Amino acid sequence: MKTIFYEEISHLKKVEEKEGIENTRQRLGKKEIRKLRMYYENLPVEYIDFLKNIGAGSFREKTFRIYEGVFYLEELGIYPSIDVNDKIKFFGDDYEDEYFGFDLKTKDCLVIEYSPGVDETIHETGKTFKEYIREKIFE
Repeated sequence: MKTIFYEEISHLKKVEEKEGIENTRQRLGKKEIRKLRMYYENLPVEYIDFLKNIGAGSFREKTFRIYEGVFYLEELGIYPSIDVNDKIKFFGDDYEDEYFGFDLKTKDCLVIEYSPGVDETIHETGKTFKEYIREKIFE
């Protein structure tokens, strides 16, 4: 079953400014999606559908952003003082001090949050990607 995010797309059209670069997004094509699935076969389908239908980039006048793929914090030059195991991959941030990612070792790849330099703990949200991103879009 595909998740197309109709309500989220509709809401973003209503609340985001129409002009400017603060809400710039790029939808991923078949080639990029295939590459993501090849490297990370257990990524949630709803995350892949989101990138395909809504895209990666800035949302809600730079309230948060979603990246074109998943990454380790070290790839951004952030070296956590706690053990962030190799099963945690990040997919976005809030432009300040919070990163969101997946705990790929859980069955449903639930979303986690991490704030380096703030509390240095992984916060398990208990939410799927769709639940989590919906809250971000509608807040």
